[in-house]
Amino acid sequence: LGLDVVKIIVYAFACFGVYQLSFTVLDYYKLNELRTKIFYVGAFINVVFSIVFIDHFGILSPAYGTLLGFGVIAICSIFYSLKYLEF
Repeated sequence: LGLDVVKIIVYAFACFGVYQLSFTVLDYYKLNELRTKIFYVGAFINVVFSIVFIDHFGILSPAYGTLLGFGVIAICSIFYSLKYLEF
């Protein structure tokens, strides 16, 4: 069971790496308020998912919450980074 948690957290930190790369663009354009809002949304999703689904997933619920939260942060940061980049 502990290995299952580690596998999920590894995928979550892969999303963490994606958002760190895309946040470089948001840093360049000085969009700190947007970055903060994205972090708040991801943290809120993480906490809510972890609490609501603890009965269903048990110990895996916080791991899935972290994955979902980091995933949302990564998707939002990619979306806004591509919006500000000119190709």
